[in-house]
Amino acid sequence: MICSFIVLYKSSSYLVDSATKLAAYFNLPEFVIGFVIIAIGTSLPELSVSSVSSLLGDPNISIGNILGSNIVNIALVLAIAVLIYKKIKVESEFLLKDMFISMGLSIIPLILILVIQPNMFLGLIFLIMFVYYISRMMTQKQFRKGVEVKPREAVIAGAIIIPAIALVIFSSYLITIFGQTIASLFSVSSFLVGMSIVALGTSLPELATIIVSLKKGYNYLAWGNIMGSLVANSTLVLGTTLFLSNKQFTGINIIPAVGLLFMLQIILLIITKMDKKLKRVDGISFILIYCFYVILEFLINA
Repeated sequence: MICSFIVLYKSSSYLVDSATKLAAYFNLPEFVIGFVIIAIGTSLPELSVSSVSSLLGDPNISIGNILGSNIVNIALVLAIAVLIYKKIKVESEFLLKDMFISMGLSIIPLILILVIQPNMFLGLIFLIMFVYYISRMMTQKQFRKGVEVKPREAVIAGAIIIPAIALVIFSSYLITIFGQTIASLFSVSSFLVGMSIVALGTSLPELATIIVSLKKGYNYLAWGNIMGSLVANSTLVLGTTLFLSNKQFTGINIIPAVGLLFMLQIILLIITKMDKKLKRVDGISFILIYCFYVILEFLINA
């Protein structure tokens, strides 16, 4: 399983890097690169794991992976990035507005599956919400910045994309199988495996991308990756899961996870609205909240 995570991480990194070069070559706005291409690219592991587990008849891993990944993106990925770089600024009011819309789109589908019986039609609605988000992002022109990519680099990037996608899907398949085996061996629910081990592993591309973005001084790319990943997980990944699986989520209680995600989003919005940045103390607080939550989840669902 560790080897599969390594392959998943490396192949996702190559995929994101190739997509970024192609976007730059075709002169797409850097805003689109960060908020759409990179975010979708780093969400491919979650999409692959959830799709495979749904096709194998175990949607519990899918919903655990989706919820766990969204929680990890805020409480660990963003928190670790803040601890490394001391602070992450919000550079414009436009980012604050987009954060509000993105968080709304990421939490609404999760609330809906609590009050409505999950089905294929609901999954289709979530996929439509994802298309709306993408179309909205594609109309933005902010943060355009010239990045020179030579034709030879663009050709190489295009050639890498398909093998990278194949490796992402294959490693995700192995992770799903190993996750089910771990749950069986230790008598732990597959939901918990998806929420913890799988969610942590599939969030590695987001962490790597954010660290690289901050290192180069692109704060808005870091925010775009997080916000885009939250929306992609709750709409594209969850919608695909419901569309592919005929089985319902059974024997699990997702209310605590949805409640925590909603609380984290509210806290994040308040902090960024008031201070225009995240500081190390905020990162430490998010990590402590996550640790207490994982213990609570094991007590509830173990």
